[in-house]
Amino acid sequence: MSDLDALVVAWKREFPRHASGGIYALRGFRFQLLCALRDAVCAWVETPREIPNFFVEKLSDIVGIRYGEIVITQVKRTGTSSRLREALEELWSIHELAARHTPDLLRQLRFRVRCARWELADASTVLNAWTPAQPSTGLDSFRAVTTLETTPDPLDALLVVLARDVGVAHPLRFIEEWVGKLVNTSEGELAPLCKDLWSALTQPRPQGDGWHLWSPD
Repeated sequence: MSDLDALVVAWKREFPRHASGGIYALRGFRFQLLCALRDAVCAWVETPREIPNFFVEKLSDIVGIRYGEIVITQVKRTGTSSRLREALEELWSIHELAARHTPDLLRQLRFRVRCARWELADASTVLNAWTPAQPSTGLDSFRAVTTLETTPDPLDALLVVLARDVGVAHPLRFIEEWVGKLVNTSEGELAPLCKDLWSALTQPRPQGDGWHLWSPD
């Protein structure tokens, strides 16, 4: 073992939170991007004539627009009580911002907290008991349009949809390419990327024999 290797081992042992913090952040961002991509591909499967309309890191973590509804999502890999409350506080701030600045848009807004797994026996209890730091008369209507969702493995689900429903020959390669594009475009304009994704999904593909290796089970 080199001196550098020894230093890395000592760093991980004596400062585990600092050593692993960056890795956890990267995993969390990848989970978020996979969720966004899965939502976009599933939306295309349902309505292939429409361009998937979604945004990453523009308003909370993910924004998706479908059927006249604007779904704003906070993404957490692990759903604890404190993280759920933090997510609700952020979504509530967007709700209140819309009420003040774009009230006509408020009726289209839907809010969602999505986690890979929950450490809560009943997350809905936390949602129903939660009160924002600055409550207002709109709290009941906010709760009524807020949902909690579990997405254990968006990568696996996306592989299935791409191979079975879209007919992509190399779904993992497709996913890695588009996750990279999302990373590179997260601070820019996503509308052209949505059109590019639609174009990639609508490409003619050879008809197979009906057998599929990918399955949700």
